[in-house]
Amino acid sequence: MKKLLLFLICFNSVVGFSQTPIKKQTLIPLDNIKGVPFYKDLEMNDLDIGGFEIDSNGNFYFLGGDKTICLAAFSNNRPIYRKTFSKRRPESLYINNNSLYTFETGGFGVNNLVELKLSDGVIKNIYTHLISKNIASYTFADSSIVIGIQSADKDEFYQYNLKGKYIKQVVNQYNILSNILPPKIQQSDWELLGKWNDNYIFWNINPESTKNEKICMVNKDGEVLATKLLPANFSGDGYVSNPPEDRKVRNGSLFVLGRRGKYALITEVPLASLFGK
Repeated sequence: MKKLLLFLICFNSVVGFSQTPIKKQTLIPLDNIKGVPFYKDLEMNDLDIGGFEIDSNGNFYFLGGDKTICLAAFSNNRPIYRKTFSKRRPESLYINNNSLYTFETGGFGVNNLVELKLSDGVIKNIYTHLISKNIASYTFADSSIVIGIQSADKDEFYQYNLKGKYIKQVVNQYNILSNILPPKIQQSDWELLGKWNDNYIFWNINPESTKNEKICMVNKDGEVLATKLLPANFSGDGYVSNPPEDRKVRNGSLFVLGRRGKYALITEVPLASLFGK
């Protein structure tokens, strides 16, 4: 009966979005024991998942939980493994060279970069106290992590490699030239999701209608090659604060983590179907 119900939910979701270039939608129960780990934000009375990532084989990785943090890996909606971290509070996920990276903050001086084995979630290395300042943001970008610090007059960004070593100060959280960021609206409103065919893929809420989202492709010279308006609610409901972690470009597709009722909903949209080959 449960399998039949899940099939009907999956079928209905595909039918409902038949007018969009969606390749696949995957539903996995939101469940801190067997499904996608999550926590409830009591202040906002809403749900959130700390980390979301996709490997080269299309497997999904989630980081979340309530009393303990759990890393859960899935092939489609079939569990691969679960790993709990009772003494750690990491968030965000990033895959590089068969390792899974996450970052944990806790005020001044914590700021630890954690390297996990992609195959089973076991901790390989912990690079402690990357920076002594209280950080405002961090972003995994370009096989590195960029840490943002709010100073008195401007934001400052510092790049570290994935061994926790300082590289240099950079101009923004993505370590890209400022002219690459899409123009015409506030640059901070755009999120860099990744690269495809040597072009940069950005996402933004459509300023004319908050019900829709926009995605655009920008080349290395800062020229906007194409902009597409995505259908309203094409990826289901969102999570608390609509975090950038829930949208990523991987394997030639846009992946969006949303939810439908008591299920996490992962939507895959091939970029070629949006922008052409």
